[in-house]
Amino acid sequence: MRGRNLLYVIFILVILGTFYCMNKSTRLREKYPKVWAHRVNDLDEVVKKVREFKGVEVDLYFSEYDNCFYVAHDVEDTIKKVSFSTWLSQLSRRKRKNTYYWLDIKNLSIDNVASSCEKLHELEEKYEIKDLFWVESYVIDALEIVKKDSFKILLWVDNLAWNPEMDEATWYEITKERVERLNPDGLSCEFSMYPLLTDSFPEENIFFWHTPADFTPKNVAFTQKLCRENAVKAVLVDYDNLIKY
Repeated sequence: MRGRNLLYVIFILVILGTFYCMNKSTRLREKYPKVWAHRVNDLDEVVKKVREFKGVEVDLYFSEYDNCFYVAHDVEDTIKKVSFSTWLSQLSRRKRKNTYYWLDIKNLSIDNVASSCEKLHELEEKYEIKDLFWVESYVIDALEIVKKDSFKILLWVDNLAWNPEMDEATWYEITKERVERLNPDGLSCEFSMYPLLTDSFPEENIFFWHTPADFTPKNVAFTQKLCRENAVKAVLVDYDNLIKY
């Protein structure tokens, strides 16, 4: 009898410990929602990343031929035939409804935007993720249609370092014109545009990507600095775990 009671106590402690760890992970996730997982394109990583992070970024290619979003960073990746629907189905209903999604649609265009929006509506209804995702692109004409179709959008912003012929004043005027025309829900850019982007557009929601990948004290400190900026709403990281900021 005494041995049975001991086993019962151990069982209860294990259950309580598991529950505590899950709650602790959830509390951390809610407390540090700006740190999102970068390029969660691997099906084996989806559940793990969503368990740790409040938001995740996924790269998509739309195929009009298949009427399907494939999870792919490059067009060559579409040969794997991993659909976004399959990606979403890896998650439980509760997990899906408690996660934010940054959808980087690599080939969004004026030619496929209508079909893309139709498919997004189908997916958001099926998987109950309405208002939980942002569509990112640099194609402003296509983004205008996405926005009119009631989706949240991220305007991909040019990086000065990639265009040495453009000066800061010209960059600002071009970006300002695009922002005023589109009125996006956020601006996305590579991390090296900090602090120019936040200083130039402090009223906009800023989403930074391609942050330093290595988990070093210097890189973590930089990520923390980005997250402390009021204008910054999300920072994509390749770290396996959340970091405090």
